[in-house]
Amino acid sequence: NPQAYPTSPSDPIEVNISGPKVQTVRPGETVQFDCSAQPKFRTQDPMVFAWTKENGELPPGRCSDSGYGLLIITAVESQDSGTYVCTVTAGTFEVKKALELQVEDAAPAPPSVAISPPYHQVSEAGNVMFDCQASGSPTPEVSWARAGGFPLGRRSRVQGSQLVLEFVQMEDEGEYVCTAANSEGMEEGRAQLYVERQQDRNARPETRPRPYTEEPIPGINTGNSYPEDLYPRRYPEEDNIPPPPTYRPPVQYPEERNVEEAPQYPIPEQGYRNPSPAQPRY
Repeated sequence: NPQAYPTSPSDPIEVNISGPKVQTVRPGETVQFDCSAQPKFRTQDPMVFAWTKENGELPPGRCSDSGYGLLIITAVESQDSGTYVCTVTAGTFEVKKALELQVEDAAPAPPSVAISPPYHQVSEAGNVMFDCQASGSPTPEVSWARAGGFPLGRRSRVQGSQLVLEFVQMEDEGEYVCTAANSEGMEEGRAQLYVERQQDRNARPETRPRPYTEEPIPGINTGNSYPEDLYPRRYPEEDNIPPPPTYRPPVQYPEERNVEEAPQYPIPEQGYRNPSPAQPRY
């Protein structure tokens, strides 16, 4: 009852919850409660928010408490009805405020099942989660098993409507069955798990012995067996080098043909010269 948590102006912390004090919803809907607080004194201690349900516990697997005053409940059921309390703590001070949630009764309906995702592919040593979303009135009970009625493996665990497989191996590959049952009937949903074999990353690749070959000499044509072929390597860009230019002899014009040639005077022979002549005396 929200009236069991009265507030007064003398409270050291002012706590408020957005929305009406009594909220009415239908089964399957999502509700959220937002709790805020403001201290009335100076403090360096952080404010801690916590949501609880009076005379019960929060719906497992369908609620999320952010730790900052926001509580979200998905796919509400009739048993979720009750009083929800927001507790705010700052140091040694503590203040509580509550609201009431009422879930309307729905007409009886057989269960329906939807698994998300319907199949999953993962490598060895990976983790997988399947969520079995079941609806109906009364609320159906959900159970998980392997196809053929075989029990789950030791690396599997069930959290509410969720199936979690950790460190999967090749033997975990196969089909998994979610069964939802209530007084109106029973429904099954199937999910397929594919496991990829993980190669050993530490295994060294197979190596074959290489035949002995002489080390090539840089700049020398390799693969030639004749000494006369051992010339420096030619590169493709060297094939486009133009040849050196050729010059034609000068053309002699007609007027140049009658020009007398300059006389050629003989070069006189140089006589003997004493390299060290006698020096005069003074």
